[in-house]
Amino acid sequence: MWQDDFWGTPLHHSGSHKSYRPLTVLSFPLNYLLGGFRPQGYHLCNVMLHCAATALVARLGRLLFGRRRPVAVGVAAATFAAHPVHAEAVAGVVGRADVAACVFFLLSFLGYAAHVRMRERCDAAPPQRRHLLAARKWTLLLASVLLAACAGLAKEHGLTVLIVSALYDLARHLGTHPEFNLAHLFTKVSVPSSTIIYQSAVD
Repeated sequence: MWQDDFWGTPLHHSGSHKSYRPLTVLSFPLNYLLGGFRPQGYHLCNVMLHCAATALVARLGRLLFGRRRPVAVGVAAATFAAHPVHAEAVAGVVGRADVAACVFFLLSFLGYAAHVRMRERCDAAPPQRRHLLAARKWTLLLASVLLAACAGLAKEHGLTVLIVSALYDLARHLGTHPEFNLAHLFTKVSVPSSTIIYQSAVD
């Protein structure tokens, strides 16, 4: 599991596909322990993962569209659930790598989004509550990083969630502080909001 690629060829072999997906590979012997080589269990696992991914897409829709647009959230989740582009990944047992990576990707992103919100609450909270909120903030960040690692171990492109999370954080910050610009990422320019941010970091 740890030394071979997804197709069973040793990673050091010249003919290896170099697809390192040990978490997905681990799921197959677990399927075998539960039901042997009967295909129903393998397909059921894929369908359950797709259902979980659809629920997470709905949760993501609520994050992006807000609670006041349930129709938009429902349409997004239903489109994701029934879109034919997912047929191969869900119906084919080896497509589990895509479905599992999607689940961990969404969990990691939603965890990071919760971390960002908790960080903002922590910055605005009175001093006596900051200690508790800071603990939650770092717990959410750690969970997001661990889930990103799981996404990458399910399928390599799952690690791109780290880039998506960083872009989300930047976009949210730009929306919260209109005077912020990209130059402030590399220099401590003295503007009101950035001064507060840097001072909070030092504290």
